[in-house]
Amino acid sequence: MVRQTPGNAPTPLIPLTLAMMKDRSSPYFAQLDPASGRIPNASALDLLGSGVGTSVSGLPISDHQLGFAPPTGSTFLVRNGGDVSTDYAAKVLTVATSWRFSRDGFLNGVIAGANASDQAQGRSYDYTDATTRQGVLSSPPDTFVVGVFAGYRRKLFNRYTWSARLSVGNLFSSEEIVIFPRASDGLPGAARYHGSPRQIQWTNTIVF
Repeated sequence: MVRQTPGNAPTPLIPLTLAMMKDRSSPYFAQLDPASGRIPNASALDLLGSGVGTSVSGLPISDHQLGFAPPTGSTFLVRNGGDVSTDYAAKVLTVATSWRFSRDGFLNGVIAGANASDQAQGRSYDYTDATTRQGVLSSPPDTFVVGVFAGYRRKLFNRYTWSARLSVGNLFSSEEIVIFPRASDGLPGAARYHGSPRQIQWTNTIVF
């Protein structure tokens, strides 16, 4: 059951029918995403609440109840035998170093260090090419990230140990906006940041 007028609580409840969702003149017309069949305006139509459903499941794509026809046909390739695993970079090189000053003097207790990570041949996910209907591996750009840190440790009253540390991750803020392909047909899909922003962290610790 849905409101006669979407979003208008005082209006009476009426049964939601497939005919209403197929009728372009209906306030409950479902706008189907041409690639995935998702209903982008589901929230605006109040279709996310309880009691909304057709009670029919297990139908083939050819019998889609709202008439959706996927651009790649009735077959959607998810994974081929022998496909590489995804969601990581195939080649990763990480280097880290640190220095600790322990001699008496002004620098006694100072700790400093740096790290660098190079990630190449990233493997995001497989998508289906709309022309060949074959699986294609999506690869984001290579990334190179540098981080540094500096800290200080001191004994207080010969009883407590106080330490402070300043860390900066992704020092050069190497991130960019990448448009990833849609999984269903490979056309330009979601745009999102690739990489992470610069992160600054300051910590103080006292050990009793």
